[in-house]
Amino acid sequence: MSRTPSILDIQKTLKRTDIAARQKDKWRDRLSKQQLLVLNLSSKEQKRQEIINEIVLTEKEYLNDLKLVHKMTVDKESGIYVPIEIVRMFSNIADMIRLHDHLYMSLQTRQNMQHPVVQCISEISLKVERFNIYAAYLVNYTSATQQIDKMIQNQTEYGTFLKERERLPDCRKLPLQAFLIAPVQRLAKYPLLFKGLLDVTSQDSPDYDNTCQLYKQMDSLIRQLEDEKRKEDTLDRLTKLELTMKGLTPFKLAIPNRQLIYEGVLKRLIIPTTKQHSSGLSPHFPLISSGNESSISLYVFLFDDLITHVMEIPDDRGYSNLFECTSIHNGRATFILQASNKKEKSQWITMIRSVLKKHTNRNSGDLHDQWWFYYHIKEESRKSMDDNNDSPNPEISF
Repeated sequence: MSRTPSILDIQKTLKRTDIAARQKDKWRDRLSKQQLLVLNLSSKEQKRQEIINEIVLTEKEYLNDLKLVHKMTVDKESGIYVPIEIVRMFSNIADMIRLHDHLYMSLQTRQNMQHPVVQCISEISLKVERFNIYAAYLVNYTSATQQIDKMIQNQTEYGTFLKERERLPDCRKLPLQAFLIAPVQRLAKYPLLFKGLLDVTSQDSPDYDNTCQLYKQMDSLIRQLEDEKRKEDTLDRLTKLELTMKGLTPFKLAIPNRQLIYEGVLKRLIIPTTKQHSSGLSPHFPLISSGNESSISLYVFLFDDLITHVMEIPDDRGYSNLFECTSIHNGRATFILQASNKKEKSQWITMIRSVLKKHTNRNSGDLHDQWWFYYHIKEESRKSMDDNNDSPNPEISF
């Protein structure tokens, strides 16, 4: 299944701009040897000029790629019918083009005005909030690529057009999908470019503070976009799960900001209620196997707002890799669950406890928040017992 690539993951695969590796369009190639001698720039300043040149040139290349995506997806001048769902998914491409067209023209103008040595350039890109328009593109990327793949495979009119279009010189023999990933890659590249620029900018330079601010703001924005995209992906996943799960009504699974923290296969251990735990760990679990227990394999989902308690159960006679968790949603319910191995058991307990910590200790000094949570558990547990609703719904795990 196609998914939106993580900007942060792409960053890990990209190297910071390696000026020495670029074989063409170098800043120094635009100058004569005599000019270089007269300028007498330090090695550090020469690298800075090369990075500025790299930023300007790659901005132009990226802008051209955006315009090509526009032609192939929403531009009616092509004369081909573009399915409405594709047009809708790329509805903000024109806004992205305007943003980068303005950015490139500003960068190029500054470079030409201050040639051969650009003194200040970072303030041109400082309004990073403009890049919030990428949020819609990132959200639509997965659906768009899936539908385009399907149209090409089924040889629809639009799919055939795309296959023929990639033979033209401006596509460089690349499919549309190769250009659709370009915005994600460009966002990932910006912090690397700006960090590279910052590293070779002297602290006494008039551009140092702006460059530092630009790097921090762009890095923060990308993390914000990643978080928004992650929430949208989760909501989409929960919506699909809600359609396939039985026993949820009237519970609403797909709600904004609910996060799917962890998932996997566990066994639910079912023990006769007459058995009591002699050590006081839990009234649901006996120390010694009686032979009357049974288990059910479950595919379990851990969300960030449903589990209220978890307790590790030590390995004992006949049992291993067990833990107990309690939910108070729609009535208090306690489950004895068995992981496939110690590592998986430890991972489940760690993830559940991280959820509990998030809700009970969002701020270590916020005593009111902690009080509210424990009071809420106590009241909900009391209410569920008063209503004699202490048994879990057998069709849902948590």
